[in-house]
Amino acid sequence: MNNIKYIGNKDLSELKTAHNHMLKDILSIEPGMKVIELGTGPGFFWTIHDLNIPDDSTVILSDISEDILYETEANLMNMNHNFSFEKIDAMNISYPDDYFDIVIANHVLYHVEDIYIALSEIKRILKPGGTFYSSTLGKNNFIELEEIFLKYNAAFSEKFNFHKHKFLMDNGREILEKYFSSVDIYRFEDKKEITDFNSLYDYYLFSGYLSEEEIQNKNFYNFFMSYFNKEGKIFITKDSGLFVSVNL
Repeated sequence: MNNIKYIGNKDLSELKTAHNHMLKDILSIEPGMKVIELGTGPGFFWTIHDLNIPDDSTVILSDISEDILYETEANLMNMNHNFSFEKIDAMNISYPDDYFDIVIANHVLYHVEDIYIALSEIKRILKPGGTFYSSTLGKNNFIELEEIFLKYNAAFSEKFNFHKHKFLMDNGREILEKYFSSVDIYRFEDKKEITDFNSLYDYYLFSGYLSEEEIQNKNFYNFFMSYFNKEGKIFITKDSGLFVSVNL
């Protein structure tokens, strides 16, 4: 097992994007390679400016949402590399067998309806010797923020982290080894003292914790402000990482 640790900062920004920096440091795209990312979202990973992408490589950024791909294309329009954008379902990939040198699923597999169908497709389209990069969360990721919210609304527990039972750092290797004989683990584990209230509240705001009614009436905002003022700071656990699987 490989363990990689990065230095965080006093707000959540670096903790939230640690997996992107980890993938950037490990990913190796050689000249002439064919690369596809599944579930690329807005394409923020590819905006890392020192990412080395050879001019003669092919990089396809895909997502199940066509609307998101329009946003992705807009976000990357000033990048040097000529990306392609395609609407693709990870469970039904419209490419032939043994086609890609690299497949990437960056914090995606826990969203897929049937992870086993998706992994079968990923293995199918990978060339012999090709590499599959898949990042995900660990079971303790931001657990302190979950615990605080449950103090506010214990009934919310059933809705928390639906993906935790699907594909985590804690069970991902076992799942991947059903399809790949070589699986390496790169894990990010850190704990940071967060002193910026706004970055913490924004996490709740944009992570699906709050209903529109709760946002409007500010009941949770007031609860969390009182909690934060009392504590003055919150220690946050970051638990995420990356699997590198080779199609031997």
